[in-house]
Amino acid sequence: MRLTRPSIRVDAVVSGYRSTWNEGSRSYAPVYRFTSDGAQHEVVEAVYSGAQKPDLGTVVALRYPAGRPDLAHVPRPLMWLTVYALLAGLEAVLLANMMGWLPE
Repeated sequence: MRLTRPSIRVDAVVSGYRSTWNEGSRSYAPVYRFTSDGAQHEVVEAVYSGAQKPDLGTVVALRYPAGRPDLAHVPRPLMWLTVYALLAGLEAVLLANMMGWLPE
């Protein structure tokens, strides 16, 4: 669905933090609040950190598929570029192995 619908950009405000314990230390994820299509929405960041960042009240740009503001997230193009590069490299190694181009 994320690839078939247009992406909507919205500015959200950090309104709080959700916390959890991770390996004996506390981790935090910002809670973003924004208004879209006349309704107020709140989403929790999927990535947790050891610090409460960004600061409360900070405005952050989010993206979500049209009609699904509950899927709003911080765009991370560098992270996805890295993931795709690693997958392409793995595919190249597997292809080279299947073709017998790698030494045994």
